[in-house]
Amino acid sequence: MTGEDWRWNIYVLTVVQVVMRVAITSIKPFIPLYLPELGVTAADQVAFWAGVVTSANFVAQAFTQPLWGTLADRYGRKPMVVRSIVAVGTFNLLVAWATNVYQFAVLRFLMGSMAGFNAAAIALVAVHTPPQQLGYAVGLVQAGQMAGTILGPAVGGVLAEWLGYRATFLVAGCLSLAMAPLVGWSVREEVPGRRGPADGPVGPERDRQAPDRACAGAVPAVADEEQVVDSWAVSSACTGEREPETAGTIPAADGEGRVKFAARLSLPMLAALVVVGCSQFGTQSADSLLALFVKEIYGGGQLNLAVSLAYALPASANLVLAPVWGRLGDRRGHWAVLQFALGGTALVVGLQGFSRSVAQFLVLRTVAGLFAGGVMPNAHAVIGRMSRRSRRGRAYGVAGSALAIGNFAGPMVGGIVAAFLGVRAVFWVTACLLLLVGAGVWGVQRTTAGVRNFLGGHAR
Repeated sequence: MTGEDWRWNIYVLTVVQVVMRVAITSIKPFIPLYLPELGVTAADQVAFWAGVVTSANFVAQAFTQPLWGTLADRYGRKPMVVRSIVAVGTFNLLVAWATNVYQFAVLRFLMGSMAGFNAAAIALVAVHTPPQQLGYAVGLVQAGQMAGTILGPAVGGVLAEWLGYRATFLVAGCLSLAMAPLVGWSVREEVPGRRGPADGPVGPERDRQAPDRACAGAVPAVADEEQVVDSWAVSSACTGEREPETAGTIPAADGEGRVKFAARLSLPMLAALVVVGCSQFGTQSADSLLALFVKEIYGGGQLNLAVSLAYALPASANLVLAPVWGRLGDRRGHWAVLQFALGGTALVVGLQGFSRSVAQFLVLRTVAGLFAGGVMPNAHAVIGRMSRRSRRGRAYGVAGSALAIGNFAGPMVGGIVAAFLGVRAVFWVTACLLLLVGAGVWGVQRTTAGVRNFLGGHAR
């Protein structure tokens, strides 16, 4: 695949990401208001079914994303992207004709089980993007997601006001379906197992043969932990050793006493997945209670505007800086940037709990968004670089499951914490969680670096 091809894929998928997020988020805020049209009128029942319908989507995603990722590795990532687009569009159209809340919940569950556009799109990008550009590429796609998240509720509000809730579902479905031919005609992908014009073999064949091209020279130095997989692949190919079966495995060191280690660099992969899940968990636990907190600290007459700004400002900051953080991770190391972003986000989120005015809160929300923009791009870049090219669909499928679990568990736990300790405590608990995750990332980095250096010195 040529340089223009992978760049073109990123630009197209970023645009599609914007439209898909607009279609999804244009509906989500109005689900409780749509339920009375399905016969749910009692206030407690509306609250219950709103939670069920919202959670059904994420629960289904948590179970099915690894399956779709595995199929993407086997049959191609582009078909999985198109499949997820068609699923979201089709089920949104069907929801518009639902006649009761049970049909609504089942359709949302089925949509979640068939969807997963974000994971599929990132997997497609990660396979064809050069490793040194991966953070920037993922950051750009994530920026598209943020842009759609900002625009979606506004578009949905206008559509619901003019056309009604059912028509909003129809428009969202049509918008999604319109993206399927765009991806089908515009996105370029090498079929797994076939030889591309520039990249050589792909899929498992490429994983076995790619290191051969580097054998004429020295094994490249490992700049940071996520590169150790590639350096081991080159070393093993040039020395005739067999590549480890598990991506990220540190080979056993042979020498006097034949020291063997079960240490695996799958530990950093697990750390990156935890970052994805916990980051989304923290975001959702706080966002689900923003309206209540703003109402507590705001005495003005424009409460809806203040709540809207509390959502939009951090998302806008995230949108602007996500590609910048990703590129910085490409240059300085994704682990280092990830630790800094997690620490900064944790600090500012903790300060939000001390806010005494809406102005303070909005400023802190914006700063938190600036730091948070560095988390997802670098975490996804680590996942891409720690997984074999032929298995990145599965890796990002598991990441999609972690994201779905965070989406599902965040509001639930946030509500429990707020009920027992107050809304402010949600911000402090979230900050502590992010600090623990950041400390865990630091510990994993230090551990894997130490094992790698020890094995390297032993081999010498």
